[in-house]
Amino acid sequence: DQLDEAIKYAEEYSRNGEIVIEEFLIGHEMSSVYTLKDGEVSLSCVNDKYASEDENGMTQLCNLVLTPSKHHDQYLKEIDPGIKKLLKEIKAENGVAYFQLMATDNGIYAFEMGYRMSGNNDYKVIRKYNGLDYMKMTLSHSVTGDMGDSLEKDNPMFKEYYCTYVVHLKSGTIGKIDDSAI
Repeated sequence: DQLDEAIKYAEEYSRNGEIVIEEFLIGHEMSSVYTLKDGEVSLSCVNDKYASEDENGMTQLCNLVLTPSKHHDQYLKEIDPGIKKLLKEIKAENGVAYFQLMATDNGIYAFEMGYRMSGNNDYKVIRKYNGLDYMKMTLSHSVTGDMGDSLEKDNPMFKEYYCTYVVHLKSGTIGKIDDSAI
């Protein structure tokens, strides 16, 4: 019902009078994480993301991240080669890149990328599973210019499921932060 009005609005603010209309994706939300070292691109994990219900008009937030994704094999076949090609073509050299994805009845679609660590704290799960610690690697790169560790042990197909449960809290004072269990 709002399409005609939205098109007029977009055309008004378009620099060249052209607009882009994207398909509204309905499906299962996912994410993938890549670790990069000296131009080598390695898939570190593929996650399924489960979002909270809308609450008082607020945007949905991710409540749970499950690794590996139930769409892992499909992702490797259909999406991973293109993502690796993209990262190489934009000359992404060192660091971490993540992609937000949607698995639909018509396939998996990437709709957002970050060339930084995501808020999922994926490095903790990846470190626990295969010993690759891209947090330490990126810190090493920022200090020495070298990522340090190799990508040899990186393996996105975890033998067990790992879950990150996100607790959304109200305002208050944090008494203690402890990640010794991870």
